[in-house]
Amino acid sequence: KETGASICIQGKTLSLIGTPDELGPAEEAVEELLAGKMHSYAYRMMDRKRRRV
Repeated sequence: KETGASICIQGKTLSLIGTPDELGPAEEAVEELLAGKMHSYAYRMMDRKRRRV
């Protein structure tokens, strides 16, 4: 929602669907969450990137 990209999770597979502009921030957010960062951090990061576009 924050980036405009769609996220689909099935089992151990995660898919991101969207335009290249939407996928960059969404991919970074997923990587941060997998690294153990808080959800609030990922939301703030996506919000900052969305404002720059």
